[in-house]
Formats: sequence, C-alpha cells, structure tokens
Amino acid sequence: MVTESIITNYSLIGTRREVLIPIPYSERFPRVKKLINEVLFEIPDVLEDPKSVIEIDNYDTHSVMIAV
Repeated sequence: MVTESIITNYSLIGTRREVLIPIPYSERFPRVKKLINEVLFEIPDVLEDPKSVIEIDNYDTHSVMIAV
C-alpha cells in the first residue's frame, strides 16, 4: 500500500529525467545506444554518476521506443 511506504519526489532531487526516443525498426539498438551515450557525455547538465540507463521501452507499429 502506498501510504505505508516512503514517497520520494524525484523531481525535487533533480537527478533524473526520462526521455523517450523513437527509432525505426531498420536501425540497430547497439549502434543507437552507443550514439546516445556519446552525446550524453557532451551535455554539461547530464550527471556521470549515477550512470544513465538506455534501454528499449516498447515497440509500436512504426518504431522502437528507447528510454533514456
């Protein structure tokens, strides 16, 4: 039950945001993951610790949704 647990408002902490990125089915996930990692290190506000997570979120009719 939610009321029995501690609720943490992560938006106040400011350490994580989730972004969904669609990629076509013809694209390879390992290649996209590598490119996203490279770009993340160039953005000054992206924290190196904890490390960003890049994974497949879901599949739709036209693309694969990547969660960063």
